[in-house]
Amino acid sequence: MSFSFYVYYDVNAPKEHEVRAAALALQQSIAAATGIHGRLLCRRDKTETWMEVYEGVPDPVAFQSIMDSETNRLGIAELLAPQSRRITELFRPL
Repeated sequence: MSFSFYVYYDVNAPKEHEVRAAALALQQSIAAATGIHGRLLCRRDKTETWMEVYEGVPDPVAFQSIMDSETNRLGIAELLAPQSRRITELFRPL
């Protein structure tokens, strides 16, 4: 069984370019480590809310560990909007 990770957060507008660069670097490092390529999206009605999507994850524990490590290494939490944090939702097929 594979899983899909949905990670969403609010971007600090003055740091939008930095957040985008960090998110893309995160996705590249995750892809290099796992072979899973993420997508970066924003809400249609609230463009400061971004989402990373990672699908087809066979080992969610290992994937989460890699994602957490790389997120910390890249300092992504410090780039988010005040009071925002990365929220991860995990889904599986029915």
